[in-house]
Amino acid sequence: MCGLKSETQRTALIVKNAQVDPSQQTTWRGPAVSTIEIYYQNSETSEDLGTTAPTLPGSYTASITVEGLTVTRGFKITKATPTIRNWQGYPYGKTFDGTQLANPASGRLTISGGTYSDIAEFNWYTATKNEDNTYIKGEKLNEKPN
Repeated sequence: MCGLKSETQRTALIVKNAQVDPSQQTTWRGPAVSTIEIYYQNSETSEDLGTTAPTLPGSYTASITVEGLTVTRGFKITKATPTIRNWQGYPYGKTFDGTQLANPASGRLTISGGTYSDIAEFNWYTATKNEDNTYIKGEKLNEKPN
C-alpha cells in the first residue's frame, strides 16, 4: 500500500493523538525552576522592588521572563481586617466601679487577620444582659467605660 494507512489506522491515530496519556507527558524542558526570578514593581510609586515580593497593601506588577518571553501581571494587596476571636476572659471578672477599664493586653487576645498592633482602637458599647446571661450590644460609647 505504499506506506498509506487504512482509514481505521488513521482514525486510531487521530483519536490517540487527541487524548492525553499522563505516562507520555513530557517533562519541563525550560531552565531550572529555581533559576527563574519574578520581579516586582509598585504600580503607584513605580518603585522597583527587585525580587522581593511585596507584603504591604497597594497595587503592584509582577514580571517573569522565561526563555526570552516576558509576562507581566498586575495585582493588588488589600489590608486585612483584624478580628478578635477570643477575649480570654477580659475584663477578667472586673465590675464597673467608676474606674476606667484599660484596653486588653496583646497577649490576652486571640486575633485573626492581623496582629494586636493592627487594631487602631477599641470601640466600647453599652450592653443589656438577658436572663440567659447573653448580652445585646447597644449604643457606642464616646470613651472607655467607667
